[in-house]
Amino acid sequence: MVIAVLEQNYESTQAIPRAGLPAAFDSEAESLELTVRLVRFLQARGYRARAHGKMDAQTIPFAIAAGLGQLGLNRQLLTPAAGSRCRLTMLTTDAPLAMGDAVDYGLHGICDRCQVCVHRCPVGAIPKRRKMHRGVEKIKINQKRCFATVAQADGCAVCMKVCPVQRYGLAAVLSEFAHSGRILGRGSDQLEGYDWPLDGRHYGPGERPRLPIAFHDPPGFGFRVH
Repeated sequence: MVIAVLEQNYESTQAIPRAGLPAAFDSEAESLELTVRLVRFLQARGYRARAHGKMDAQTIPFAIAAGLGQLGLNRQLLTPAAGSRCRLTMLTTDAPLAMGDAVDYGLHGICDRCQVCVHRCPVGAIPKRRKMHRGVEKIKINQKRCFATVAQADGCAVCMKVCPVQRYGLAAVLSEFAHSGRILGRGSDQLEGYDWPLDGRHYGPGERPRLPIAFHDPPGFGFRVH
């Protein structure tokens, strides 16, 4: 099995949620194209290989096991270079491969101290602490609130945009924390500010859109949490 990660465009990501969907679609398309090219490369050398879509398997646990990053409070893979500003694809093959191993990059400690995504989520869908769920310690996001927001607010992804590892890289975040005990960018409009597409307003640190209760259960949405 091969897990591939592609960095999403930096400038477009900083304009989330206004430019969130184009950034996501472009990087998704590019990552899929590169994965198919790798599959054809392997097949041309006599190996069996098959690309897999997102519905075939959960790519994040495999990416963590391969050492590409660690799970953030926003339930996204945080890579050292680009945080969650990346797209994952997967292929299976019988080609002989060197196996990767999970790596502790120190992301959990920084992530738990940071919590910018927790406070900046427009609908408060991200809890502050990890809990045990089905034998695994992780964040249990309020999926109904999250998915309803993604569907109505240009894909949202505010939790990606406000992650300091996404904007500055893990090395810079760790260096600042070691030097000052502070999370790089936290409390600044550069990191935490975003333009909300539903009302056209800019929301800086400490501000979030006020949304009616009906927003979380839009007509015809029909999302069920299992």
